[in-house]
Amino acid sequence: MNLKRMKSSLLPRLSVTRPVTVTMIFLALLVVGGIAYFQIPLKLLPSGYTPPFLGIWVNYPNSNPSEVEDKIARPLEEIVQTIRGVDEVETYSQNDGVWVWIEFDQESDMGLAYSTLRDRVERVRPELPNDVERIYLRQFSDDDEPIVFFSVTLDGNVEDPYYMAEKYIKRPLERIDGVAYVEIWGTYEKLIQIEIDHDKANALNIDLYPVIQSLMADNFNLSSGYIEEGGRKIGVRSVAKYENLEELENISLNETGIRLGDVATVKYDIP
Repeated sequence: MNLKRMKSSLLPRLSVTRPVTVTMIFLALLVVGGIAYFQIPLKLLPSGYTPPFLGIWVNYPNSNPSEVEDKIARPLEEIVQTIRGVDEVETYSQNDGVWVWIEFDQESDMGLAYSTLRDRVERVRPELPNDVERIYLRQFSDDDEPIVFFSVTLDGNVEDPYYMAEKYIKRPLERIDGVAYVEIWGTYEKLIQIEIDHDKANALNIDLYPVIQSLMADNFNLSSGYIEEGGRKIGVRSVAKYENLEELENISLNETGIRLGDVATVKYDIP
C-alpha cells in the first residue's frame, strides 16, 4: 500500500518541485507528436520489406489437374529451378490452370529475380500448349494486402451473377482513383460450351479438328490500324464475333448440310 502511494504521489510532487522540467517534457512530446502526425505516412503495414516470394499463374480452363500437371506444371518447374537463389518450388494444378509458388533465399535481389523469371517463362512458352494465351507473373509486396472485404447478395432470379458483379461493382470500383485491383469471389464466369457427341460425330464421319480450327479462326476482334480524315485519327478494328448460340449451332460441318448442333450441345453456363 505504501509503495502504491509513493508512485501515485511522484508525478504531482515532480510537477510542483520541477515545473520547468515537466513543461519542457510536455512541449517536447507536443513537437514530436506534431512531426509524427504530419511527416509519417499512414500505412497498413511497415514498408521496406520485400517478401522473397514470386508466383506464376497460367490460365488453362476446361481441363483436368493431371493434364495441367503434365503439359504446364512440369515444364515450368524445370525452367524455374534454373534461377539462382531459388530455395523451393511448389505447383498446384487445378481444373482451370496451375499456380506456381517460388520461394527464394533471404539474400536474393527480388527485382533481379523477377526479371530473370520473366525471361525463363518466355523461354519455356514454346513448350506449353498452343491455346495457353497469357501467363501471369506475381511479385508480392506490403501493398498487396486488401483493405476492404464486403459481400453482396443478389436476387436468386439473376441469370448471370458474375456479369452483374463485374459490370456494376468491379468496374466502377476500378475506375476510382487509387484503386489498383478488385477481385470477385463466390461466383464464376459463364462460358459458351460446345459438348461434342463423339458417337454421332463418328457415325456421320465428321472430322473434329477442322471444326475446332474454324471456330478459333472465325471468332476474333483485332486492331487493323487507323485512317486519317479531316485532321482526325480514327482507329479501325476487324470484328468477327458470334452474336448468339444459334449461330454456333447452325455452323455447317460439311457439304451435306450437317450442322454443329446435330453432333454437339451448345450452351452458355458455368464450366
